[in-house]
Amino acid sequence: MMLIPTNHITVLYSQDLTEALELYEAQETEKKTALIYNDWETIPYLSLSDNLYLGVSRKLRKAQTNRALFQLLGLDSTILRKPIEELTYFQRLRLQIMQQLLRQPEQLLFLDVTEHLSIKETQDLLHYIYGLVAQRDLDVVFITQNASLATSLQQTMPQKTQD
Repeated sequence: MMLIPTNHITVLYSQDLTEALELYEAQETEKKTALIYNDWETIPYLSLSDNLYLGVSRKLRKAQTNRALFQLLGLDSTILRKPIEELTYFQRLRLQIMQQLLRQPEQLLFLDVTEHLSIKETQDLLHYIYGLVAQRDLDVVFITQNASLATSLQQTMPQKTQD
């Protein structure tokens, strides 16, 4: 198990995701946390837009209002016109992130989401996450079995300073 803290990003690396999740839960954070996992469950009879805004307050449901968030995640709002089945895994993942951000969490918890991503998509995901952290008061936790991701984050992010 390897714990890699940074200013706003933490990586819990373990071959046993259950163990890593237990370690995370033991931290007893009071932060409102949104879970991002590798399979965004949608309701089949709802449109993509309806699935995206499920559980989101009405005032935050306008695509025009969320234009900056679409851009920050590398998406175009016209994606909401597509059937869910036509979306790539990476597009669904970014929409899931957007859905959770619209619920205004203080922390995003990613549970082994890079498993089905190419190296380029993983790099793009990290770029989007760095952008989110820079623009919002948001903490991010990755729980992963991907040693390469954990090492990469350790090398690219500054370590927490000791007070």
